[in-house]
Amino acid sequence: SFMKNALLPFKTIAKDKDILVGYKFPDKKITVFIDHDKLIQVLNNLISNAMKFTKRGGRITIAAQENPDNIQLAVLDTGIGISRQNIGRLFNKFVQLGRAYGPGEKGTGLGLAICKGLVELHGGRIWVESEVGKGSRFYFTIPKVNFEEIFREYVKEGIRDSQDKEAPFSILVTRIDNFEMLKKKYGMVKPYLLL
Repeated sequence: SFMKNALLPFKTIAKDKDILVGYKFPDKKITVFIDHDKLIQVLNNLISNAMKFTKRGGRITIAAQENPDNIQLAVLDTGIGISRQNIGRLFNKFVQLGRAYGPGEKGTGLGLAICKGLVELHGGRIWVESEVGKGSRFYFTIPKVNFEEIFREYVKEGIRDSQDKEAPFSILVTRIDNFEMLKKKYGMVKPYLLL
């Protein structure tokens, strides 16, 4: 649902450009801890670029794959592609490849550099495979971590922060006996709001 929702704002553009949009996901549900807004920003940028550089009648596919240590997400297109010599510069700031002067869509050349930074902040990596005239495949990974690992990291960071600032550090741990019942009745968002 996360990836399908990222594609929703582009449905009209895809229809107008006669671009076929598809999904490729595993049959089972994948759960991963992420900063939702930041990874939506990454997907939006990759999908937006795919829309810009895919010609009428082309195809864009978004995909997810679970690996032993990470989740791999991808935006694949049948667009104009990127030359081998330009791939190395692609994630640098202020780089715009294939930009035509004059009217039309222009960017700052920061989108892919920001994507790289956000993916790396998650502990993942991002890369591209492409060939001129045959499209591009942008991949990024997000490491799989569980709640205990995240909690441990936040506690370590909180202790470090409190020592640096010479400020107190507090942890509040609660137990909700009927959480499963609340989750079934209200879904995952409302139980947090009710508490």
